[in-house]
Amino acid sequence: MCKSAQFLPLLACLLLASCFDSREEIWIAPDGSGRAELSVTLPGAALLLAGGRDGVEAKVRRFFDETPELELDSLAFETAGDEVRIRLAASADSMLDLMDLQESEAFAELPAAATSSFGRFAVEIDGLDIDYRRTIDIGKGIGFTALAIPAAEKEERRLVYIAHLPTKPKQHNAGEVGADGRTLTWSYSLGEALAGPVHHQARIPMPIPWLRILLIVLAIAILATVLGRRFRLQAQRKKSTPSA
Repeated sequence: MCKSAQFLPLLACLLLASCFDSREEIWIAPDGSGRAELSVTLPGAALLLAGGRDGVEAKVRRFFDETPELELDSLAFETAGDEVRIRLAASADSMLDLMDLQESEAFAELPAAATSSFGRFAVEIDGLDIDYRRTIDIGKGIGFTALAIPAAEKEERRLVYIAHLPTKPKQHNAGEVGADGRTLTWSYSLGEALAGPVHHQARIPMPIPWLRILLIVLAIAILATVLGRRFRLQAQRKKSTPSA
């Protein structure tokens, strides 16, 4: 919690909501669709600076209105003491659409705590693998005001990113891996994130609906071959049968 008795830390919080916690969790299905949940906790004063609850909600809803690839499933504001927690849930037919969001004007108008923790994405298909990279540079967005944040704040505040993948990654730099082998967690203190940038990397085998597609194509090919032989045999029989 930011100490209002200390002017500079409070100023830092007011300027760019630099004192915040965030938790992001995404679930990616084998067909590329998915959903995400984001929770950001920041000082109430920072929320007021961003336009208050109504102003922030209007910006978030405008962002989704201008981004038809994403659907806003829920948006809630919870107050606890002098802090506010913003909870957001969204879904998409294609999680690759997330890469396009970072270029939109509506995204740029979201609270700094949300945009800076979102970072920059890069996704490439390499053979049968998907190479995922993400760079998050909160310190760049906050600038010199990070120097005014108390050490205790930098240690206690945390940024957590969790990804539930459709297949087990071949390679990654996550700090934790779930028991299923497909859940990756990156977690940093605010101080670590400010000293960043931090990088997420994972190489994921392409989900295997593709195997199903291959089997279906193979089955169709076999069926076509069998039917083709049958038709040819019937045609040969008709030719060899003497006409009356």
